[in-house]
Amino acid sequence: VRCKIGDCSFVPEKRLIDCDRTLDIATFRFEVGEIPKGKIIHQALSGKWPPRPPDLNRGLFFAGYPRAHRKVVGEQQIEWGTYVGILTATSVSQRDVTCQFRREEMVDMFGTGEPPQGQWLGGLSGTPLWTLVQTTVFSWRLAGIVCEFNTEYELLLARRPDVILSNGKLAR
Repeated sequence: VRCKIGDCSFVPEKRLIDCDRTLDIATFRFEVGEIPKGKIIHQALSGKWPPRPPDLNRGLFFAGYPRAHRKVVGEQQIEWGTYVGILTATSVSQRDVTCQFRREEMVDMFGTGEPPQGQWLGGLSGTPLWTLVQTTVFSWRLAGIVCEFNTEYELLLARRPDVILSNGKLAR
């Protein structure tokens, strides 16, 4: 299996730092400059690791690629449909961040209509969850790594970055 980020093609197994099925996280090694700026959004980590956890009931956002939005367009070729969510942290624990989709607050930002209730969003695992930071300027910091979505209660679960050590290994 080969993967691609921007113009950087790679074999995941050769880049693997660590993985844990219980945490549902894998980390990979990339060198600075390997993925050219402009191809993806680079988020520089400022300050110490791990980032401060998100504030309860404050803004979070993500953009990922759930399986339901993927389309096979050719032999060994997939078109990835992006799914964007802006929500709030409804629970923050020592290990997890939980966000409940609140339908009464949903806004159709792209003219595609609101997602059907109970829509399966499997495939979002690994998507970064960002917390909105509002000071004199707006910025963001890593709030978690999406690991699960419960369709019955429309809950998005993310692991806090604390589970990833500064060397890329996972804390167990």
